[in-house]
Amino acid sequence: MRGGAVGKDVRVSIEVSGLVVRYGGSARLLRPSLPAVTAVAGIDFRAEPGSATALLGRNGAGKSTSMRVLGGVVP
Repeated sequence: MRGGAVGKDVRVSIEVSGLVVRYGGSARLLRPSLPAVTAVAGIDFRAEPGSATALLGRNGAGKSTSMRVLGGVVP
């Protein structure tokens, strides 16, 4: 992959360390009966350029939520 500098090769990878996503913190003020939920708890992974990487897990494990965080859809 070519980077911004002319003539320099730049290897791009994605590295995630300790990803945690929680829902329900501020919403509990409006509806205290709703419990806070930890959707993703401490995921670590690395995707190297040119390799195939997969997130595997059962339904509700946080795969889609993790991808939404990486894509900037979930803050």
